[in-house]
Amino acid sequence: MRPLQGWFIVVLPLRESHNIMSENNQNNEWQKREVGAFWKNKGRNSGQTYLSGHVSLEDEATGAKTRIKLVVFPNKYKDQNEKAPDFHVYLSKDSESTASNSGNAAPQQTQTQEEEVLM
Repeated sequence: MRPLQGWFIVVLPLRESHNIMSENNQNNEWQKREVGAFWKNKGRNSGQTYLSGHVSLEDEATGAKTRIKLVVFPNKYKDQNEKAPDFHVYLSKDSESTASNSGNAAPQQTQTQEEEVLM
């Protein structure tokens, strides 16, 4: 038999190659289920940590995708009520203006001064 020139053959034990394949399958499964992403930010004036990001939704009937920009703030009053939510999610101002331009405006909600500065 002649040796292969310019090629390397890597042989992994079955257990390791199985783990790699299993990990790739898990990653592919999570990628299929992913609908958005968020990034941690700090408010300029308040120093409050919050998340900003987007969620992409697909209309099952038409297949059209819609990207919705969101901001997420921790609930300041969580310590007063253990049943209160840990976070509050709001449409970012970009999404609100897009929604109002398309005629599907969401009802306006009163926001605290910190939230207005951060968005």
